[in-house]
Amino acid sequence: MGNFDIVGIALGIFLALSAAGILVVVGFGLKNLFSGRHEWPKIAILVLPFAIFGILFATLGDITQAGVGTLIAMILVMALLIVLSSIRTTFKF
Repeated sequence: MGNFDIVGIALGIFLALSAAGILVVVGFGLKNLFSGRHEWPKIAILVLPFAIFGILFATLGDITQAGVGTLIAMILVMALLIVLSSIRTTFKF
């Protein structure tokens, strides 16, 4: 019984700190976006996993399948970008 209490407290602290961190990141991101100090490629890279997850969740209707599909899609995107970067470096584009 005593072990469950500390786990619950630790989990609550973890979730609160995670939520606070996410809110701070979003807040500073919006601040930079509205002040004109934004770079669209960086924003697109940040939004891409959320967009893929949203599309997969809307089409599949299952959060687990959408999460796994997002993971697989992001691994494929990463592999494609590594190949393109290697080709660019090799042929000096």
